[in-house]
Amino acid sequence: MGCNIHAYIETKRKRIFWKQNCWKLLEVFPYVKDAEGYGCHFSRNYNLYAYLADVRSYSDKSLAIVPPRGVPEDASKIYRELVRQDGYDGHTNRRLTLDELMQIPWDLKLSEGKPYETTLRKISDEFWNEIIRPMEVVVALGGYDVRVVFHFDN
Repeated sequence: MGCNIHAYIETKRKRIFWKQNCWKLLEVFPYVKDAEGYGCHFSRNYNLYAYLADVRSYSDKSLAIVPPRGVPEDASKIYRELVRQDGYDGHTNRRLTLDELMQIPWDLKLSEGKPYETTLRKISDEFWNEIIRPMEVVVALGGYDVRVVFHFDN
């Protein structure tokens, strides 16, 4: 049985301290949406999963770039509902900022059992284009905090 990631970009205006739950899901591009109208689904990439959340890692030590933090208490209402719907099938909830994502060793050389060498960045194009690039756009616009929230299923 394979393991899939369900990732969603959330944004909120900076310096809004008085609002509860002001994180909102970012609807980036029409082709990025899943059946519920939000989020991104990618080809399985266990090398990337290991760095995102130590999921399907075959290393003796944790490769995750940050320790587990679970579903954020201030997660968007839609994301909390999606997690609830996944129930016990959903696991390893995480959230990462753009700065944290940039700590992943994207230039790491991999052979993947193939006769040629590639990098983590090259085999993570979908994640890069559908998560990191839109997050970079939000940061460049200024005035917003941005993060990716995600979980896995089996």
